[in-house]
Amino acid sequence: MLCRNNLLRFYGICLGVSGLPALSVAEGILPDATGIQATYTVDSGEGLGAAVAWDVGERWRVRASAAHFSGQQEHLISLIHFTEDRERTDVGVFVERKLAGDSGWYASVGVLHPNHGTRWDAMPATRAAYTLNGRQYAGSHLSEPEGRVDYANLVPYVGLGWQTPQRSGWQVGAELGVLAGLDPTFSIHTDNPYQLPYLEQDLQAEADKYLATTQAETPLAGEQALKASVSLRYSF
Repeated sequence: MLCRNNLLRFYGICLGVSGLPALSVAEGILPDATGIQATYTVDSGEGLGAAVAWDVGERWRVRASAAHFSGQQEHLISLIHFTEDRERTDVGVFVERKLAGDSGWYASVGVLHPNHGTRWDAMPATRAAYTLNGRQYAGSHLSEPEGRVDYANLVPYVGLGWQTPQRSGWQVGAELGVLAGLDPTFSIHTDNPYQLPYLEQDLQAEADKYLATTQAETPLAGEQALKASVSLRYSF
C-alpha cells in the first residue's frame, strides 16, 4: 500500500486498492510519547506539568507541554505586609533535535507563554501611619493596594536535555535551559479613595526600591531565567 499524498499521510489516511481508508485519522494525530514532568524556574519556583510529543523523522521531535506553578510569599514594603499569590499555568511548544547518535542527548528550542504573573495583595492597618517615598500617609488613605507582575506574551527558550535512549517504553529525562526576553514588569494600584495626587506614585517608588534590593527572592528575576525539569515519559 502506498500513500502518494504527504498531507493525507500526516493525518493518517492512506487509500488502498479498494479506495477505502486503511488508517483512521486519529492515528495520524495521536502523540508518539506522553509523560509528566517536575519543573523549576527562577521566576516561578516549583511546578508540575505534562507533555506530549510527536516524532518527525529519525532525529526530530515536536513537544507541547504545560506546567502549573502555585505558592505564596510574604513581603514587607515600608511596613506594609504584602502577600504574593502565585497561581499560573505556562504552556509551550518546542522542537527537539537528537544529538550524538543514540546517546540520549538532544537540543531543544521553542516558545513559551507564561500566562499571567503573580498578584500581591495588602491590607494596611487603617489607623497606622506609613512613610512612602518621603511622604506620610494613614492606612485609611491606602485602601487595599494590589500589585501585579506580568511578562511578555511569548518567551523564547533554548535548552539541552538527556533521556534514556530506548525507542519505546518508559524513559527518564532531565533538561536545563534558559528563558529569554521575559520583560517582567511590576505595577501597583490602589483605589485611592481620597484621590491623593502622589499616592500611587509613592507606593510604586517604595515597591521598586524593595524589588531592587531583594530581586533574587522575587519573581522578577530579570530578562533571562533558568528553567530545569525532570520528566518521566512513555514512548509508544
